[in-house]
Amino acid sequence: MPSPTPEHTLVIGPPKSGSSAVFSAIGVGLRRAGAHPWTLFEPSSQDRVDSVVLGAPHRPLLVKALTGHLDNAVGNAAMFGKRVMTVRDPRDLLISFMLFKPMTNAAVSRTTQADVDKFVELLRRKEADPSSLSVRELCKQSKKLGIGRPPVVKIAELAGKQERFLRKHPSYVMRYEQFAVSDTDELSDYLGYPVVNETISGSSRYGHIARSGRSGDFVNWFLPSDLRYYNKIFADFLKGFDYPVDVELAAEPSIDPSRSSEYVHSRSRVRRANREAMQASREENWTPRDVTSADELKRLKDYGENGNPTACLRAAEVLRSGHLGAASDDEVLDWAYAAAELGSPRGMALLTQLLAKNAGSDPARNLELQRWKARRRMSPQIVRTAEADRFRASARFRIGDTLIDVAKNPRHLAHAVGEARALARQRRARASAPAKKK
Repeated sequence: MPSPTPEHTLVIGPPKSGSSAVFSAIGVGLRRAGAHPWTLFEPSSQDRVDSVVLGAPHRPLLVKALTGHLDNAVGNAAMFGKRVMTVRDPRDLLISFMLFKPMTNAAVSRTTQADVDKFVELLRRKEADPSSLSVRELCKQSKKLGIGRPPVVKIAELAGKQERFLRKHPSYVMRYEQFAVSDTDELSDYLGYPVVNETISGSSRYGHIARSGRSGDFVNWFLPSDLRYYNKIFADFLKGFDYPVDVELAAEPSIDPSRSSEYVHSRSRVRRANREAMQASREENWTPRDVTSADELKRLKDYGENGNPTACLRAAEVLRSGHLGAASDDEVLDWAYAAAELGSPRGMALLTQLLAKNAGSDPARNLELQRWKARRRMSPQIVRTAEADRFRASARFRIGDTLIDVAKNPRHLAHAVGEARALARQRRARASAPAKKK
């Protein structure tokens, strides 16, 4: 295969469609092929993308964005020479959403662990007798418990959003079903370098939240009434991406507890503990020694694995301090890289310190040091300039500019004054007219 070109790459897809794992796999593939990409995982605003593109145009950029947040996170998708869209059978998406709901920040903040445990009991009942509860009923109970139900309508609308994006920006469509079995040859050909499913090998930083890593499991969950109901809702999605409507449900359905009740039971506790750890770490006077045990460090790492830059930075600082035991330089550097690549300014500062300390006469590491120094030097003015350029190109600015021109034109001004006087005369006439008798 030819060596990768410095094209920017965008990975876009809905949550639970494998987009994080694909993003991670492409990043690994780029580095193994000798490229040194900037990586941005779900940037919160286009400013982060602008700062990288304007400050280091010679380096390829790899960005992962969710379908519903594309405009705010990326802006113009045409700037990416390679675009990869992830799609997944909406019926599998539904099951995945339902089982992941208890781990979302919203659910953790508004529920207790006891609420989640009640949902876990319902899942165990479903596992023991798959015909005892419909998926629709499980979703209703999830909402009653405060966890929330899967966004069925939003899932149904995804097909339209994704199809509109594909018409405007032709992209390679990576099916979750293909990626789950490491069928990535076509993706590799499209990108120009080998890409493998890193979640299977266990080296993905963002693939840890994977539940089953397989597809088509909804046939074990759905009752016939579920299939009829959701096929009707997801009809456009199924048709638009060639998913079969008429499928045979499992004759003897079997639901694996490790991918259902046990998954929710264990992961919900981890997420709750992670959230508490992160809230404690946000204190202004936080120091690495506030993390007093290996379990607390593990919770920080788990939260960092979710793509939280602050947690990655904290993990690097704790490991660097050594008060919980000696850590290798490579492990400290790995977490500092994660924080920096996720956009943490303090993470970038720590990374440049570590690279400067360990660079020595290593040409590759010195080159990496210079690149990160260049990124840190990117002036905020670059971002402000990009914001101003985007505003000038916006409809709001064009309309406002036009209105100013109209207001400054004497002919238009005289006409506007005449219109205002005519309206005033009409109001006075209505006010002085005798009231109509009822």
